[in-house]
Amino acid sequence: MRQGTVFSCRILNHSILAHGTEPVGKDLYVKFAPTVTGICGIDDKEIPVFPSLDI
Repeated sequence: MRQGTVFSCRILNHSILAHGTEPVGKDLYVKFAPTVTGICGIDDKEIPVFPSLDI
């Protein structure tokens, strides 16, 4: 499998049914989010932004 694809991202995440056993980092999320939203036909404005909590 070609490194750098969404599918290799799943492998790096040790994916079990696409949920993974290890969280992906912000860098990997930022890299692949546009690809995933594009494939799914989702506009970035449709994704809710949740407030961050200082706990």
